[in-house]
Amino acid sequence: QLSASPLASTVQFGASDPANFVGGFATLSLVDRYNDWWTLSLTNTYFGSTSVMTSAVAYAILSTGQSMIYLAKTDFKNFQQMIQDAGPNSRANIVCRTVLYEYCFSSLPCSNFTSELQPLTIRLENTNFVIPPAGYLLENTMNHQCVIAVSYISDGREMYILGETFLRNFYAVFDYTTNKVQLAVNANAPVGTKIHTVKSGWVIFAYTMAATLALLIMCIGTFCFITRCCCRKKISERAK
Repeated sequence: QLSASPLASTVQFGASDPANFVGGFATLSLVDRYNDWWTLSLTNTYFGSTSVMTSAVAYAILSTGQSMIYLAKTDFKNFQQMIQDAGPNSRANIVCRTVLYEYCFSSLPCSNFTSELQPLTIRLENTNFVIPPAGYLLENTMNHQCVIAVSYISDGREMYILGETFLRNFYAVFDYTTNKVQLAVNANAPVGTKIHTVKSGWVIFAYTMAATLALLIMCIGTFCFITRCCCRKKISERAK
Protein backbone atom coordinates (compact mmCIF):
# COMPACT_ATOMS: atom_id res chain seq x y z
CA GLN A 1 0.00 0.00 0.00
CA LEU A 2 1.48 3.32 -1.13
CA SER A 3 0.13 5.96 1.17
CA ALA A 4 -2.22 8.61 -0.19
CA SER A 5 -1.90 10.54 3.08
CA PRO A 6 0.84 11.53 5.55
CA LEU A 7 0.64 7.96 6.88
CA ALA A 8 3.51 5.60 6.08
CA SER A 9 3.27 3.19 3.16
CA THR A 10 3.13 -0.51 3.99
CA VAL A 11 4.15 -3.87 2.51
CA GLN A 12 2.55 -7.13 3.66
CA PHE A 13 3.48 -10.65 2.59
CA GLY A 14 1.06 -13.58 2.40
CA ALA A 15 -2.18 -11.71 3.14
CA SER A 16 -4.05 -8.44 2.69
CA ASP A 17 -5.05 -6.06 5.47
CA PRO A 18 -8.76 -5.04 5.35
CA ALA A 19 -7.95 -1.92 7.35
CA ASN A 20 -6.05 -0.52 4.38
CA PHE A 21 -8.71 -0.75 1.66
CA VAL A 22 -12.39 -0.03 1.07
CA GLY A 23 -14.83 -2.31 -0.74
CA GLY A 24 -13.98 -5.38 -2.75
CA PHE A 25 -11.14 -6.24 -5.07
CA ALA A 26 -11.08 -6.08 -8.84
CA THR A 27 -9.07 -9.04 -10.12
CA LEU A 28 -7.01 -8.59 -13.30
CA SER A 29 -5.04 -11.20 -15.21
CA LEU A 30 -1.50 -10.57 -16.36
CA VAL A 31 -0.91 -10.56 -20.10
CA ASP A 32 2.07 -12.22 -21.71
CA ARG A 33 3.66 -9.14 -23.24
CA TYR A 34 6.33 -7.59 -21.01
CA ASN A 35 7.51 -10.36 -18.72
CA ASP A 36 9.73 -8.07 -16.64
CA TRP A 37 6.72 -6.10 -15.37
CA TRP A 38 3.23 -6.66 -14.05
CA THR A 39 1.51 -6.06 -17.38
CA LEU A 40 -2.24 -5.60 -17.75
CA SER A 41 -4.65 -5.16 -20.64
CA LEU A 42 -5.45 -1.49 -21.26
CA THR A 43 -8.84 -0.68 -22.82
CA ASN A 44 -9.35 3.09 -22.59
CA THR A 45 -8.53 6.31 -20.74
CA TYR A 46 -10.93 9.14 -19.92
CA PHE A 47 -10.83 12.71 -18.66
CA GLY A 48 -14.27 12.96 -17.14
CA SER A 49 -16.52 11.16 -19.62
CA THR A 50 -14.38 12.01 -22.66
CA SER A 51 -11.88 9.49 -23.98
CA VAL A 52 -8.35 10.82 -24.44
CA MET A 53 -7.20 7.63 -26.14
CA THR A 54 -6.39 7.92 -29.82
CA SER A 55 -3.24 5.78 -29.69
CA ALA A 56 -3.22 2.04 -30.39
CA VAL A 57 -1.56 1.21 -27.06
CA ALA A 58 -3.13 -1.86 -25.45
CA TYR A 59 -0.98 -2.50 -22.36
CA ALA A 60 -0.28 -0.89 -19.00
CA ILE A 61 2.37 -1.84 -16.46
CA LEU A 62 2.27 -1.27 -12.71
CA SER A 63 5.49 0.27 -11.44
CA THR A 64 6.48 1.50 -8.00
CA GLY A 65 9.70 2.80 -9.57
CA GLN A 66 7.99 5.66 -11.42
CA SER A 67 6.43 8.64 -9.68
CA MET A 68 3.76 9.61 -12.22
CA ILE A 69 1.21 8.09 -14.56
CA TYR A 70 2.75 7.94 -18.03
CA LEU A 71 0.33 7.85 -20.95
CA ALA A 72 1.26 7.25 -24.57
CA LYS A 73 2.38 10.60 -25.99
CA THR A 74 -0.57 10.89 -28.38
CA ASP A 75 -3.03 10.35 -25.52
CA PHE A 76 -1.12 12.68 -23.20
CA LYS A 77 -1.39 15.52 -25.71
CA ASN A 78 -5.17 15.05 -25.74
CA PHE A 79 -5.23 14.95 -21.94
CA GLN A 80 -3.04 18.05 -21.73
CA GLN A 81 -5.38 20.02 -23.99
CA MET A 82 -8.40 19.01 -21.93
CA ILE A 83 -6.60 19.99 -18.71
CA GLN A 84 -5.83 23.46 -20.02
CA ASP A 85 -9.38 23.90 -21.34
CA ALA A 86 -11.05 22.70 -18.15
CA GLY A 87 -11.92 26.19 -16.88
CA PRO A 88 -10.71 29.78 -16.46
CA ASN A 89 -8.24 29.01 -13.66
CA SER A 90 -6.76 26.09 -15.58
CA ARG A 91 -6.59 28.04 -18.82
CA ALA A 92 -4.80 30.99 -17.22
CA ASN A 93 -2.56 29.28 -14.69
CA ILE A 94 -1.64 25.75 -15.79
CA VAL A 95 1.42 25.54 -18.02
CA CYS A 96 3.08 22.51 -19.59
CA ARG A 97 6.80 22.25 -20.16
CA THR A 98 9.31 19.70 -21.38
CA VAL A 99 12.25 19.11 -19.08
CA LEU A 100 13.15 15.41 -19.09
CA TYR A 101 9.51 14.42 -19.38
CA GLU A 102 6.70 16.80 -20.10
CA TYR A 103 4.23 17.54 -17.36
CA CYS A 104 1.84 20.34 -16.40
CA PHE A 105 2.10 22.52 -13.31
CA SER A 106 1.05 25.80 -11.70
CA SER A 107 2.43 28.36 -9.31
CA LEU A 108 -0.94 28.32 -7.54
CA PRO A 109 -2.01 25.74 -4.92
CA CYS A 110 -3.82 22.65 -6.23
CA SER A 111 -7.01 23.71 -4.43
CA ASN A 112 -7.52 26.29 -7.19
CA PHE A 113 -8.09 23.52 -9.75
CA THR A 114 -9.82 20.60 -8.05
CA SER A 115 -13.30 21.94 -8.80
CA GLU A 116 -12.49 22.55 -12.49
CA LEU A 117 -10.63 19.39 -13.38
CA GLN A 118 -12.32 16.07 -14.12
CA PRO A 119 -11.51 12.59 -12.81
CA LEU A 120 -8.90 10.59 -14.70
CA THR A 121 -10.18 7.09 -15.46
CA ILE A 122 -7.96 4.21 -16.54
CA ARG A 123 -9.91 1.24 -17.90
CA LEU A 124 -8.09 -2.07 -17.46
CA GLU A 125 -9.87 -5.00 -19.07
CA ASN A 126 -13.53 -4.09 -18.41
CA THR A 127 -12.95 -2.28 -15.11
CA ASN A 128 -12.72 1.48 -14.61
CA PHE A 129 -10.24 2.84 -12.06
CA VAL A 130 -11.38 6.38 -11.32
CA ILE A 131 -8.95 8.90 -9.83
CA PRO A 132 -10.41 12.29 -8.80
CA PRO A 133 -8.31 15.44 -9.37
CA ALA A 134 -7.04 15.35 -5.78
CA GLY A 135 -5.63 11.91 -6.57
CA TYR A 136 -3.40 13.03 -9.47
CA LEU A 137 -2.42 16.51 -8.26
CA LEU A 138 0.74 16.85 -6.17
CA GLU A 139 1.16 19.81 -3.83
CA ASN A 140 4.50 21.59 -3.30
CA THR A 141 6.72 19.32 -5.35
CA MET A 142 9.31 19.65 -8.11
CA ASN A 143 9.69 23.38 -7.23
CA HIS A 144 6.05 24.09 -8.11
CA GLN A 145 3.01 24.78 -5.96
CA CYS A 146 0.98 22.21 -7.87
CA VAL A 147 1.96 19.47 -10.32
CA ILE A 148 -0.38 17.37 -12.44
CA ALA A 149 1.37 14.03 -11.99
CA VAL A 150 0.67 12.73 -15.49
CA SER A 151 3.30 12.62 -18.22
CA TYR A 152 4.06 10.54 -21.31
CA ILE A 153 6.29 8.01 -22.98
CA SER A 154 6.62 7.34 -26.69
CA ASP A 155 3.74 5.62 -28.46
CA GLY A 156 6.38 3.23 -29.76
CA ARG A 157 6.85 1.79 -26.26
CA GLU A 158 3.34 0.36 -26.65
CA MET A 159 2.48 0.75 -22.96
CA TYR A 160 1.29 3.07 -20.23
CA ILE A 161 3.22 3.18 -16.96
CA LEU A 162 0.96 3.32 -13.92
CA GLY A 163 3.39 4.58 -11.32
CA GLU A 164 3.05 5.83 -7.77
CA THR A 165 0.36 8.37 -8.66
CA PHE A 166 -1.91 5.50 -9.68
CA LEU A 167 -0.85 3.10 -6.92
CA ARG A 168 -1.33 5.68 -4.14
CA ASN A 169 -5.05 5.58 -4.87
CA PHE A 170 -5.45 1.80 -4.92
CA TYR A 171 -4.44 -1.01 -2.61
CA ALA A 172 -2.59 -3.59 -4.71
CA VAL A 173 -2.14 -7.32 -4.20
CA PHE A 174 0.42 -9.01 -6.47
CA ASP A 175 -0.27 -12.74 -6.66
CA TYR A 176 2.67 -14.70 -8.09
CA THR A 177 0.91 -18.05 -7.79
CA THR A 178 -2.01 -17.14 -10.07
CA ASN A 179 -0.38 -14.40 -12.19
CA LYS A 180 -3.09 -11.95 -11.19
CA VAL A 181 -3.28 -8.49 -9.67
CA GLN A 182 -6.02 -7.43 -7.29
CA LEU A 183 -6.83 -3.75 -6.78
CA ALA A 184 -9.13 -2.11 -4.25
CA VAL A 185 -9.69 1.52 -3.27
CA ASN A 186 -7.01 2.67 -0.82
CA ALA A 187 -8.58 3.49 2.55
CA ASN A 188 -6.65 6.79 2.52
CA ALA A 189 -7.48 7.75 -1.08
CA PRO A 190 -9.29 11.04 -1.73
CA VAL A 191 -13.08 11.12 -1.97
CA GLY A 192 -14.22 10.13 -5.44
CA THR A 193 -11.68 7.35 -5.94
CA LYS A 194 -13.61 4.31 -7.11
CA ILE A 195 -13.59 1.07 -9.06
CA HIS A 196 -16.46 -0.18 -11.16
CA THR A 197 -16.89 -2.84 -13.80
CA VAL A 198 -18.28 -1.93 -17.20
CA LYS A 199 -20.59 -4.47 -18.78
CA SER A 200 -19.68 -5.28 -22.37
CA GLY A 201 -22.11 -4.74 -25.24
CA TRP A 202 -22.67 -8.49 -25.50
CA VAL A 203 -23.53 -8.76 -21.81
CA ILE A 204 -26.00 -5.88 -22.05
CA PHE A 205 -27.50 -7.47 -25.17
CA ALA A 206 -27.86 -10.81 -23.37
CA TYR A 207 -29.57 -9.15 -20.39
CA THR A 208 -31.91 -7.26 -22.73
CA MET A 209 -32.81 -10.41 -24.65
CA ALA A 210 -33.38 -12.36 -21.42
CA ALA A 211 -35.67 -9.62 -20.07
CA THR A 212 -37.57 -9.44 -23.38
CA LEU A 213 -38.00 -13.21 -23.44
CA ALA A 214 -39.24 -13.25 -19.85
CA LEU A 215 -41.75 -10.51 -20.64
CA LEU A 216 -42.93 -12.41 -23.73
CA ILE A 217 -43.41 -15.60 -21.69
CA MET A 218 -45.41 -13.65 -19.11
CA CYS A 219 -47.62 -12.14 -21.82
CA ILE A 220 -48.22 -15.55 -23.44
CA GLY A 221 -48.97 -17.09 -20.04
CA THR A 222 -51.43 -14.31 -19.22
CA PHE A 223 -53.13 -14.64 -22.60
CA CYS A 224 -53.46 -18.41 -22.19
CA PHE A 225 -54.87 -18.00 -18.67
CA ILE A 226 -57.46 -15.46 -19.82
CA THR A 227 -58.40 -17.57 -22.84
CA ARG A 228 -58.83 -20.69 -20.70
CA CYS A 229 -61.01 -18.82 -18.21
CA CYS A 230 -63.23 -17.51 -21.03
CA CYS A 231 -63.59 -21.00 -22.53
CA ARG A 232 -64.56 -22.48 -19.17
CA LYS A 233 -67.14 -19.73 -18.67
CA LYS A 234 -68.73 -20.39 -22.07
CA ILE A 235 -68.84 -24.15 -21.47
CA SER A 236 -70.46 -23.54 -18.10
CA GLU A 237 -73.09 -21.25 -19.63
CA ARG A 238 -73.94 -23.82 -22.30
CA ALA A 239 -74.29 -26.55 -19.73
CA LYS A 240 -76.94 -24.51 -17.96
